[in-house]
Amino acid sequence: MKRNEGFFSGEGFLVIGADDLSDMDLSALVRRHREVGALASIGLTEVEETSQFGIVVTDKGGRICRFVEKPKGPPPSRTANTQIYLLEPGIHSYIPEGQWYDFGFNVFAELVAKSEPFFGFALPGYWRDIGSLEDYLDAQWDVMQGKLSARVPGEQREPWLWLGPECEISHSAEISAPAVIGAHCRIGAGAKIGGATAIADGVHVPDGVLLWNCVLWEDAKVGPGEQVRDAVIGASGVIAARGKGQ
Repeated sequence: MKRNEGFFSGEGFLVIGADDLSDMDLSALVRRHREVGALASIGLTEVEETSQFGIVVTDKGGRICRFVEKPKGPPPSRTANTQIYLLEPGIHSYIPEGQWYDFGFNVFAELVAKSEPFFGFALPGYWRDIGSLEDYLDAQWDVMQGKLSARVPGEQREPWLWLGPECEISHSAEISAPAVIGAHCRIGAGAKIGGATAIADGVHVPDGVLLWNCVLWEDAKVGPGEQVRDAVIGASGVIAARGKGQ
């Protein structure tokens, strides 16, 4: 962000973590930030597991009086930083040039130490960190259940089951909700798909394949008869048994 200081010099701006999924009301953060005249404001949520988040203690007005990044011992609260920040241009004076510097460990700790107008507000809506495989897979199911405002592609054929247009699905294939099958997919004979599996457009699922709680990105490939559970297959990724001599 420091390298783009000139771009952000004119007015307050939002910074949002790239590994988070959220439909939180950002306008609520903007409104509260302006009401209190904050230099920096962050969105907050309650979490059970605190060791992977910045943990916050605020006063009754929302001013942050303690910020502990990824506490190793007992946390001071269960109120967590969502990586949704509204910052004024003056924040750049707290970030040195040409060196590694972190919001949680460095910038926010300094704001608290200097009693700067640093605030945190609980925001309405859904938020999840999807920086781990487990959370990313769980987020698929959250979307299918409608826990957040997100558009699921395709036609909803039954609760928690979406099919894209022009799919070729064998009569002996079994697709059970929850699942999302993209457009132009081919599902082979005896294939079984479910457990909140999401398949991108154009993927071919061969005969006899089992996919359970999986995500297959564009051009992902699975060998015939393979059984794959709790996995993400990236774009052009391949899962197949290694034959003799291969």
